[in-house]
Parts: sequence; C-alpha cells; structure tokens
Amino acid sequence: MRYEVCQEEYIMSKKSPEVAIIVPAYNEEASIGQTIEDYKNFFPEAVFVVVDNNSTDRTSEVAQRYLNPLTDFLLHETKQGKGAAVKSALSRVSSQIYIMTDADLTYPACDARKLFDTITEVRCDMVVGDRVSDGVYAKQNVRFGHSAGNKLLSWSFQSLLEKDSQTFYPDCELCQSLLLIT
Repeated sequence: MRYEVCQEEYIMSKKSPEVAIIVPAYNEEASIGQTIEDYKNFFPEAVFVVVDNNSTDRTSEVAQRYLNPLTDFLLHETKQGKGAAVKSALSRVSSQIYIMTDADLTYPACDARKLFDTITEVRCDMVVGDRVSDGVYAKQNVRFGHSAGNKLLSWSFQSLLEKDSQTFYPDCELCQSLLLIT
C-alpha cells in the first residue's frame, strides 16, 4: 500500500480517473471491508480513496486488505472530523466524478450506482441522493430526535433549492432526481 509520502507524487502524475469513491472512516473496522467490497462490485473501474480519520481501532488495517495497492489509496488525516477527511481526499485526487459514501454501509452501493447512471445519462453536474423520504432510514436509525432533525434539515434545504437553486449552484445544472433510495 502506498502511503502519503509517495502518494502525493503519484496522485499528481496519474491520469485522472473517471470515478473516485471517497470513503471517510473513523473507527469502522467492522464495516469498512464490506463497504469497499460492495462498492468495488458496482464500480470496478473506480479509484478508491479511504481516509482514516484518527481511528483507534483497526480501520486502516482492514481497509488495506480490500484496497488495490496499484490503484487505490489509504490516507491518514490527523485533523479530526469528516469534513477534514473529505477535504484531504478531494485535495489529493482529481477525478471527473466523485462519489462520497460512509464507511458504515449507510449508503448502499447499488443506490450509488443508480445515481451515477443518472448523472452520466442525463449529463447534469450534480445528483443528490435522498435516504430519508421513503421511511427506510427512520426504521434503521432509532436515536432520539435524529430522524426529526434530518427531516427538518432536508426540508429546509429543499425549500431553499425550490425557491432558487441557482443561488447555491449558479453554474451547475442540478438534477433533482425522482429516484427514491430504499
């Protein structure tokens, strides 16, 4: 596995892949392997970038077993937080299309593939999946107030986008997909 010392030069010199799968991970040793395996089945052509964000478990070791040392990357981000992990991955890998997923199997690879197919067939700049609308997420997540908070944030964002999506993405054709992720 290439580590950060030689990854910088390799990433900058390598031809940009069409698809890069970004997987921020924090203490996900139990699910990271299955996540990578599932996404590799649906995106065999993709470059995978797993960013270990200061895990205290064996996340990196498990991820390394599932990554291809010739094409994929395992990065270590010392600044805590998912945003820092995503920023680290995006600053090091250039791609035509980025797919971000969580390392805990929250977003099924088959659904990501549907969104990918939408973005390439319709030729839009951005596709956003919705894991809340169909009720499956509420059944999976039983933490108090979590579903209500997600619904409130989703409704707020959707209300703003419906008013004027160009305010947020002025040069972006946003596909508001009717695809419901179940």
